Amino acid sequence: MNKILLSIIALAFAGVMTSTVSAQNGPLVRYIGKTGEDAGVAISTDDAEQENDEMDALDDDDIDAGWEGEDGDANILTAGMRFKAIFLPQGAAIDSAFIYVTSHEAKAADDVANLTIYAEAADNASTFTLDALITDRTSTTATVSWVVDEEWGLWTEHRTPDVGAIVQEVVGRAGWVSGNAIAFVFAGEDQGPSAVENAREWESFENIADPEDGGDGQNHPERIPRIEIYSAAVSGINPVVFGELSVYPNPANGEFSVELVSPKPASLRFFNPAGQVVREIAIAGQEKVTVATEGLSAGIYMLEVVQDNKRFTEKVVIE
Repeated sequence: MNKILLSIIALAFAGVMTSTVSAQNGPLVRYIGKTGEDAGVAISTDDAEQENDEMDALDDDDIDAGWEGEDGDANILTAGMRFKAIFLPQGAAIDSAFIYVTSHEAKAADDVANLTIYAEAADNASTFTLDALITDRTSTTATVSWVVDEEWGLWTEHRTPDVGAIVQEVVGRAGWVSGNAIAFVFAGEDQGPSAVENAREWESFENIADPEDGGDGQNHPERIPRIEIYSAAVSGINPVVFGELSVYPNPANGEFSVELVSPKPASLRFFNPAGQVVREIAIAGQEKVTVATEGLSAGIYMLEVVQDNKRFTEKVVIE
């Protein structure tokens, strides 16, 4: 594979005006993303489930949150969801934010789940593991009550109340850096004995429905949980992503590789934390690109790839 040294564009001292991305009122859209593979199948540890004081498998095809009040088998269910590459500057003003999920089971309106949503009070939340409980994470001061008392169909989309105040608290932290991750917690509570399951189940990243359970055995990207954040600080490139890039090594020193989804024509652009385009290139016929970091200052960048009418982004750290 030939090494591609991306040419630096938009440098003021070279007589070319710097290209600045204009502000808009959002949304910034991020989906739960791939964090690894199991037998060649993409999996994610960025969505997780906890039953009482025990973590569930991290590669399940659904996430449960709420309360199971059956006599002799009562359980509090807590869900966690982490969204990476939140490209918002420290202290950005948040207008609103919503998390969207797709139901895994149909539920009647009287099957009420009382959920409390908060985020981890951290500058850059880490992914979930089996060794640490979701509820062990320090809570933000801001919380949102989500009383789910509406009917859910099978594989229908639903939206949380506005969680903008929670996002505001995290991006307002002194140590927040654009491109960091936010982990949300959906905490269930003891609702007392009940003849119904006061919990809601939604599709996880690994949303392959078992044919024996009435599913088609296929993965559905449109069912993956996502967050939409509205802010004037969101860059005007409309950063809606359909997936995440495989970039390695990351952090990078000297060079790094980018794996694309196909050899179709693609454009690559680097944005600095101010939202300025500092490099760009057009390629075709390659599924893997090796990029030299020469000319890029040490720091954090957003790499955007547009290919086949889809946009992919990833945070890249240059050492």
